[in-house]
This record gives sequence, C-alpha cells and structure tokens, in this order.
Amino acid sequence: MDYFLITLSAVCVAAQFTFNKLYQKNIVKSTGELLLFPLITGVIATLLFLCLNGFSVAYSSFSVILAAAEALILFSSMLCGIFVVKWGRVSVYTVFMMLGGMFLPYLYGVIFLNEAIGVFEIVGMIVLIAGLFLSVIPDKNEKTEKPKPIFYVFCVAIFCLNGGVSIVSKVHQIGAEAVPTQDFMIWLYAFQLALALICFLVYLLFFRKKNAVAADAEGESAAGFTLSKRILLLALGIGAGYALVSGAGYLLQLNAAKSLPATMLYPFITGGSILFSTFAARIFFKEKINLYTWISLALMLCGTILFIF
Repeated sequence: MDYFLITLSAVCVAAQFTFNKLYQKNIVKSTGELLLFPLITGVIATLLFLCLNGFSVAYSSFSVILAAAEALILFSSMLCGIFVVKWGRVSVYTVFMMLGGMFLPYLYGVIFLNEAIGVFEIVGMIVLIAGLFLSVIPDKNEKTEKPKPIFYVFCVAIFCLNGGVSIVSKVHQIGAEAVPTQDFMIWLYAFQLALALICFLVYLLFFRKKNAVAADAEGESAAGFTLSKRILLLALGIGAGYALVSGAGYLLQLNAAKSLPATMLYPFITGGSILFSTFAARIFFKEKINLYTWISLALMLCGTILFIF
C-alpha cells in the first residue's frame, strides 16, 4: 500500500508539471502573470485544506516554525526558477532540482536518522543520477548556447533549496510535537500565500511602475499587466487544477514520510515523477523523446524499481 500511495504521489507531481506548463504556455506574457500563479494556487490550496479540515487548524510552535521555513524555501526556489531561464537551459536546472530533492534527504536519512542502506538502494541511486544527467544531453540537431557562470550559481542554489524542502518535511513528520498532516499543510499554504501576496504587491508597486517609466523614456509602450475575463477564468482553472494535484500529492508524500525511510521515499518519488512527467509532456504537449531521453527513462525505471528491494 505504501508503494502504491507514493506512486500516486509521483503521478501528482507529474500532473503539477503539466498544469505549470499549461499556465506558462497560455497565460504568462510578463512577470506579473508569472507571479500571479503562486497567488492563485496559494488561495485555492489554503481554502481547500481548510474546508477538508472543517475550518479548524491545530497549532504547535514546532509545526508553525517548520511550515514557515519550508514556505520560505519553496518560494525562494520559485524565484530562482523565474530568473534562471535567462542564463541557461531549464532542463539542466531541473536536473539539479531533482538531484537535490533526492540526494540530500537520502544523505540526511543515512547520517542523522541512521537508516540502513542496502546494495540495491546504492545501485538504484547511481542509476537514477546517471539517468538524470543523460536526460539533458542535447540532440545533435539542437543548438545550445554556453550558459553564463551565474547559471551554475542558481543550479547549486536550487539543489540545496529543493533538498531542504524534503528534509524539513521529513523532520516535521517524525517530530513528536508535530500537528496532524492536514493541519501542517494549512500552515504551509498560508505562509506560501502570504509570501506570494507580498511579492506580487511589490511587483505592482515598484517593478511594474519602473518598467513603465523606462519604456516611456525610450518611446515604447509598456506591457501592462491586464487579463481579460476569459484569460482570468483560464488562469483560475489551471491554478485550481495545480492546487488540487499539488495538495493531493504532497499529502500522500507527507503521510508516507511518517513510516518510510528517507533513503527510499525521495529517490522513488523523484524517479517516478520524471517518468510520468516525460510521458505527460509527450501526450499533452507533443514533445519529442530522443534516443538519450529513452535511455534515461529506462535507467529511471530500473533505478526506481531497485528501491523496492
């Protein structure tokens, strides 16, 4: 049952990527639309879990502090993702993100939780890492530019940030003072919503105005932040879908973190989510899968299965 639930969690992660990509393709035209997304998903996710919890939420300083820390890490990760597209390939950046979310909690489980690791798990980790790096080898016909040095700074940052999210969630779930999982998620989404609102307001008050002044000085028309009724409804629909699958997937992952070792849980979810995400991109966005990607997927599948033994 545990393996079935974390497989469902991996499916939900793949669905998150799909909704995220839908929003990018259909809504985003400026930084404003980009910053609107976490605001929409934060409102919907917070209300959703409040409803499920009967509009009550348990409190403990331990859980609230960890929820605030995790929200800050997640939001920092999102901001890194906004700027990284300017300096290098997003696929490489994603590999570092996945590696951090898989490898750092793996080390945490071994070093701090004294979790035993077997030969199959070690081989599985090596195979997953090989599959991740193989997945970003460009096709022969693909033109790639040399990334700027700052790109690698962001890659290291996302490696640490995404690993930190997994570690914080594991620390909470095994803590004696932890509130129930759904209550923790309410606190987490509430803090994420507060950060998203602050960031969005800062953009509206300062950066949007600054861009408009600069455009006016150059005799250009500034791209204003306006959404038609149809686009706004579409954004709300995509945001609702993202919030639903994100909440369901993370709820399953947090519940699994109570009983499953970190050395198995996070590599399994990482490998599974990449497999499902790749096939979702092929089905919904008609993205081509080259030879390197097929080999990478085979390695991902083998590596994920090894963690079962």
